[in-house]
Amino acid sequence: MYHINIEGQYIFTKHQYDPAEGDGEVTLNKAEIQSNRRFRAAPGWLRPPVIVAIIAILALGLRLIFLFQIRTTPLFNFLAADTSDFEKFALEIVRGNLLSRETIYFNPFYPFFLAAIYFIFGHHPFLVLGAQAVLDVGTCLIVYFLAARIFRDRWSGVLAAAVYAGYGLAIFYTGIMVGATFSTFLFIAAAYLLVISRQQGKRWLWIAAGIILGLCGLLRPNTLFVVPFVLIWLIFHHRDRSRCGARLFRCVSILFGILLIILPFSLRHYLITGNISLPFGNGGFNFYVGNHYGAPGTYTYLEGISNSPSGQIKSSVLQAKRAAGKEVSLSQASSYWFRRGIDFIKKYPGEYLLLLGRKFLLFWNFQEIGQNIDYSFSRRFAPLLFLPFFSFGVIAPFAWLGFIFAFRRRPVDVLLPVIFLFASMASIVIFFVSARYRLPSIPFIILFSSYGALSLIRLCIPKLKKAFWPSAAILIAASVLVNIDLSPVDEKEYLSWSYNMLGNVYQEQNRPELAIREFKRALAITPENTHSHNFLGSTYRKLGRPREAIFEYRQALRINSDNATARNNLGVVYAELGRVEDASAQFRAALQANPDFGEAHSNLAVYYFYFGDNIPMARYHAGRAADNGYQIPERLRKDLGG
Repeated sequence: MYHINIEGQYIFTKHQYDPAEGDGEVTLNKAEIQSNRRFRAAPGWLRPPVIVAIIAILALGLRLIFLFQIRTTPLFNFLAADTSDFEKFALEIVRGNLLSRETIYFNPFYPFFLAAIYFIFGHHPFLVLGAQAVLDVGTCLIVYFLAARIFRDRWSGVLAAAVYAGYGLAIFYTGIMVGATFSTFLFIAAAYLLVISRQQGKRWLWIAAGIILGLCGLLRPNTLFVVPFVLIWLIFHHRDRSRCGARLFRCVSILFGILLIILPFSLRHYLITGNISLPFGNGGFNFYVGNHYGAPGTYTYLEGISNSPSGQIKSSVLQAKRAAGKEVSLSQASSYWFRRGIDFIKKYPGEYLLLLGRKFLLFWNFQEIGQNIDYSFSRRFAPLLFLPFFSFGVIAPFAWLGFIFAFRRRPVDVLLPVIFLFASMASIVIFFVSARYRLPSIPFIILFSSYGALSLIRLCIPKLKKAFWPSAAILIAASVLVNIDLSPVDEKEYLSWSYNMLGNVYQEQNRPELAIREFKRALAITPENTHSHNFLGSTYRKLGRPREAIFEYRQALRINSDNATARNNLGVVYAELGRVEDASAQFRAALQANPDFGEAHSNLAVYYFYFGDNIPMARYHAGRAADNGYQIPERLRKDLGG
């Protein structure tokens, strides 16, 4: 039996008893009662389940149109830097090489997902994107069911499903092979399964919820931050009248499900490295990226750290190794970077608090901050994305309004989605903010934004108009705060970086003339960008245009005479021209700028063995190259006897 409070008057209504919820009070205003009556009176084709089915079909159609638009563009061909690494990992798995050391630098589940599709259907990346489109439609449906259940209002669910179906960034990431769509689906699926588990009380559902959380953790480890809060919710939820032993059993079941997924991957990590640790070991480095002096609150490249996703982790391990003066494991390197982040917090507590505040505001800011790939830049490859889809700047203000309405009317029912949302937010704010990492939070924000929007509309009925204007004022204030441009990213720098990424994709596709065009576009925006000069010089070198290559490398050195990459690249051109001594001088200069530059060590090893008649020095530099993660040429390795 529920006590229904309608505008201060209590009535009683029959309700199926729910042992997970017990008796309680639900506050409904007259507008909600009238809405539910209209739902019961509506013709069959206008009822929410039918409308949601139509929304799901439209959502799938939008995503498939987007995929077909990008299938021949660089956006499909690995414009996101992570994608090529995931591809290599997946193909290694398909070939049966499950224990390659190169694969320990990635969160493992998504490459295994790719490998499963490739093993069954062959190497067809478009099928992966099709599967992601279907998963995203699944997210759309779960949004509907979860909203309808926690708000007891199917029209809130319908609106939430419609908003997610037309959310631009969700459509965009279905076409990017980085796992963002998958982690979003799993995260809200875990929340919905927990809600169902509490209502049905079946033991296997708790384990299933833990399994989904474990998979989510293998995709995006920061999402596991929600687990302790979920356990607290299970133990102390005041409507739950079950015994303490039953509550503990639920907690143990969830943890068992998580371990059931994570332990096999931890065992695999042990077989590869010989170290007992979790299968994701770069959390400490990411923590330092987001928490060091001068950190902007978003991802930023650090000096001495590679730009490629796998190279970032490798070079972070090398720096930890140099600091420790001995070999370190991936987890030990992560601990080293974590301690550096903690040292910053201890030394500059005031700056850290300001940084946390900045990251909180960035999380709730309308900007879709890119990482490895930029949404705004990528729209040029898909005309569909120029449609006026829903964006964060639209949904976030309504979400704050929805929080207020929800906690006034049914605080207990909405507690779990709030836990998921704010635990996800905290796990991002602790590290750094990006649109890709914020995406799993979006379905929960849409839940509350839809409820807030409908609640505001329902306040328009005559007897509730007094409450409309304060709510509208809150919405306007939230809209202003959310839509202030707070992004610390220099738009010119980021646009230049995007052109460089596009040029590198064309390079990999063996389309050098298009690559040159993109690098020149980058230089037109930021003429003093040494990366663009290096990329352009390397393209000219591959085309057999050494004079132009030399000019670009010298331009990079004019901007920064200690640019080790430009020195090394210039040395390679000199070597190809037969200017061996000039080449060796450039390789040495590169090592003066960066003593741990593996490629320069390898090039000097070649010089000393074949031209310098100094085998001990060749062995030394070959060893230094290997120590820094660079593989020397196979012929040199054999000639050195190794």
